Amino acid sequence: MEGSREKLAKLMTLNRMKHSRREVIRIFSEKTGIVLTEDHFLNPDETDTVRSLIYMKVKDCSISYQFESIGEVIEDFKIIFEANQHLRDERIILLHYLDVESGAIVIKFTELSTHFEKIIDFLGNQDIVVFQNEGNFGICFEAEEHNYLKTVWGI
Repeated sequence: MEGSREKLAKLMTLNRMKHSRREVIRIFSEKTGIVLTEDHFLNPDETDTVRSLIYMKVKDCSISYQFESIGEVIEDFKIIFEANQHLRDERIILLHYLDVESGAIVIKFTELSTHFEKIIDFLGNQDIVVFQNEGNFGICFEAEEHNYLKTVWGI
């Protein structure tokens, strides 16, 4: 009986993940023009692990900068993209508001830079967190009540 419950729980979790991914794929495509596939996602367990590691890294960084508007954030990202063209083909991980169930999105740095403002629209008023899979570099703009707190490492 216990095995049946565990199997049912796993199937329900898998079903929620698939439904959530379909929803993310639809919304992300509508907002950004980028068509995602199943291969563009980490699984939810991996996402939870990397989210914890990345926010610990953000917490441990002693230098952060404050921005008052999303316009300032966008302009700063443009400078970061321009200065880091060598990262064009790097795969980066993008955390988002549905990643607990669907998993984080994995895209190339160049896709992020090309469609950044549309990706910001997809994220809404959430933190903007992008990082390389191994955590060698990352950018985090934490959305606070009236501003954004930027933390960057490795670039």
